[in-house]
Amino acid sequence: MINHSIRKLTGRQIVSLGLAGSCLAIGSLAASNGSAMAAGRSVPHTVSRNLGINVQFYDWGYSKSQLSSNATAIFKYVKSLHANSVAITIPFLLPSLTADTVASGTWTPSPTRVGNVVKIAVKLGLHVMLRPMADEANLRPSWRGAFNPSNASKWFPNYLLFLKPYLLMAQTDKVTSFDVGSELQGTYRNSLWSNLITISKGWFKGGILVSGSWGNGNTVAMKGAASGIDAYLPVLAPPSASEATVLAGWNANLAKKRFPASGPTTTLTEVGIAAQDGAYANPNSVKVGTKTPIDAKIQTNWLTAACQFVNQHSLKGIYFWRLDIGSSPTLTPTTGNPTLFATSSVAEIKTCFSKTL
Repeated sequence: MINHSIRKLTGRQIVSLGLAGSCLAIGSLAASNGSAMAAGRSVPHTVSRNLGINVQFYDWGYSKSQLSSNATAIFKYVKSLHANSVAITIPFLLPSLTADTVASGTWTPSPTRVGNVVKIAVKLGLHVMLRPMADEANLRPSWRGAFNPSNASKWFPNYLLFLKPYLLMAQTDKVTSFDVGSELQGTYRNSLWSNLITISKGWFKGGILVSGSWGNGNTVAMKGAASGIDAYLPVLAPPSASEATVLAGWNANLAKKRFPASGPTTTLTEVGIAAQDGAYANPNSVKVGTKTPIDAKIQTNWLTAACQFVNQHSLKGIYFWRLDIGSSPTLTPTTGNPTLFATSSVAEIKTCFSKTL
C-alpha cells in the first residue's frame, strides 16, 4: 500500500483481541468449523478477469443512512468506470512490530457494517473482495511488511479470531474473494499460514488469496490460496517518460523479480502512484504537504502501463488504488493527497477495463 494515511490518531481507542495470554493452538479453532460453516450459499459467478478499484473503509461513526449513501455513491461510480469488482479494505491494528495480538481501532468497521456495505456492492452487480489490512500509523517509520510476531503460535490464532466473523459474514453476504494476508510478508515463511488458510476455507467458500508487496520482502505462493501482488517496484524513468518506457520498466522488474505464481492465478491487488514528479522511482510513497507539483501524466502513464502489463502476462486481474468510503469519488489530486485519481487517469481506467474484459 502507498505509505500514507489521511486519518487522525488523536483520541484513538484500541480494543485488544488478545486471548488473555492463552497459548490457544490454531487447531482448536478448526474444531468449530462444523458449526460455523455456512452451507449452500451461492457465490457470484467468477469472471475471466477481476477489474476493480480498492475502496478504503475507515468507519468514522457514519450513521446507517449516511454509510449507505456513501457506499452507494462510491460503488455506482466504480460501476461507471466499467469495473466488475471492488476490493474493500478493512483496517485493523498490530500493536507493535512483534506483537502477539491483533487489535481493532474505533475506526475498524464491524462485520455487520462491512456486510451492509457489501450488500450494496453486490446489489449493484459488483464482485467483492475483502482485504483486512493493518494500519501503519503506529508502526512508522517501519511498515506492516516488517511485522513478525515474537510468538507466532499465539499470534496466528489471535489473527484468525479477528478474521472469523468477517469470513462468516463474507460467506453469508456473497463476497467473491477474501485476502487473508495483505502485506504481512514478514510472516509468510511461517508454516502456520497453511492451517490459517485451511480453516478460513472452512468458513468461507469463495476464493482465498494472500497478497504481498512486489519489491518489499517476500512474495510467496501459499498452498491453497491464490496470489495477489501489490505492485510498487520502482521504475527508473524521468517524468517525461512515455507509456512504453514505463511498461518496459515494469517488464524489466518482472525479469529480475518473478511472481511467485503463474500469470493466470495472479492478481495485481494494488496498483497506484502519486501524480507527482519523482513518483516512478518511489511509487509506494507520496510527498504529502510538500510543494512537489501535481503531474497527472505520471499517474496516468503508470496506470496505462499496468493495464498493458496485465494483458501481456495474462494476469487474473487488477485493482487500482484507491477511493475512500467517506469521500467524494470525483476528487482530483492535490499536494495534500496526490494519489487521488486525476481526470486523465479516470479516462485511462475506463479504457483499461473496457478493453481487458
